[in-house]
Amino acid sequence: MESSNGVSLEKFTWKDLEMFTNNFSEKIFIDVTQYGKVYHGTTPQGQGVTVKIWGNFGFYPHFGVKNDVRLQQELRFLGHSSMQNNPCLVKLIGYCIDGDDHLGVVYNIKSRDAFTWTDRMGVALKFACLLETLHSDDPPYLVRNIDAAHILLDQDFVPVLFDFSLLTGGIFGDCQTMDFPSMPVGYVDGVYSYTGHYAKRSDVFAFGVVLLMLITKRVGARVTKKKRDNMPMDMAERCVYVWAEIEYKRLSKMIWTKPSLVHKSLKVDTCFESQHGLAMRCVKRLDPFGELDGQGKRPSMTEVVRSLQSICM
Repeated sequence: MESSNGVSLEKFTWKDLEMFTNNFSEKIFIDVTQYGKVYHGTTPQGQGVTVKIWGNFGFYPHFGVKNDVRLQQELRFLGHSSMQNNPCLVKLIGYCIDGDDHLGVVYNIKSRDAFTWTDRMGVALKFACLLETLHSDDPPYLVRNIDAAHILLDQDFVPVLFDFSLLTGGIFGDCQTMDFPSMPVGYVDGVYSYTGHYAKRSDVFAFGVVLLMLITKRVGARVTKKKRDNMPMDMAERCVYVWAEIEYKRLSKMIWTKPSLVHKSLKVDTCFESQHGLAMRCVKRLDPFGELDGQGKRPSMTEVVRSLQSICM
């Protein structure tokens, strides 16, 4: 199979993916995504790769679009000439369509985990630049399932987006009606919850959640079927932005200290203290039936990029 710019993709079997991942060993398991699982892998030639497989492994129900269609759309999107040179989009080596239940892709990326505060701000800026690029297309690409679990860091701390299950816009057109999406818990814009309409500002909201995670070292608790059925979770536990709203109000009442959501282990450079303000503007709650007097507006991704550039450069 060739992508739209003529780059040849290798077709793998399910046994190939099992070999790359040592039979999908838990020792090299990375995370559950919205529609599958991700593993570290190694080819017989010794190349470090990342393997993603599709399946109903998590909390999210599957509506409308089948996983084989999502895979084909991902191949089409990543193979498009306009996406080939973006460092924040994952690079494909090949794919697996081995029956209806054995679907996967192999990415040319070996991820890493630990990173410093300066690295964190660089990650935020690079990911913001990717979203700015996607939003500038006509019609704009909308990711619709931005989630920290859908972003890998390569060896140079470049954030690489690798899940496109709910992507619309661009070469796909405005196809929001083709699928009723189940959004990642903790990243959903309240306006979408009320109106059912997903817009660029909804991606901005989800980016703001990721930025809050980067500066606070806080991650929303993963919702599993067991927790959903047997142990209802507090919203502040599930949603980082809810926790941030509560914590910032608490800190603002302390007259002897300046409120900051930056994790204490990361307070090594005062020039970064303002980033919690940018994050809170991104996750600002809006009037779902109209933005009154402009005060409730979130920044665009272009504005976010400019703000982060002023700090990182």
